Amino acid sequence: MDSGLTLGPAGTPKFGIHPGERDRAKVDHLGATLKRLYPGESGWAVRGGVYGPEMVGMVKRFQRAAGIKASGIVGPKTWSAMYDVISVSGGWGR
Repeated sequence: MDSGLTLGPAGTPKFGIHPGERDRAKVDHLGATLKRLYPGESGWAVRGGVYGPEMVGMVKRFQRAAGIKASGIVGPKTWSAMYDVISVSGGWGR
């Protein structure tokens, strides 16, 4: 995905996302990541290019399961945990 977004170590995004984010490239990247984590549940993921309540709820659920404070803010810890799960599960091919 060439969205012009900067990636950090191991390909994890260097940018954070807060609830209400409207940057389409960031929201789309998060949506694509959530689809890999929850392939059967994420048809809703990107609606109108906003990081809204449905996506925030999915991120909080992931954060709780990963032992990260369930804030809905996607920062370095959350990105890293998401990418680790996807890497281990083989989700990059979906």
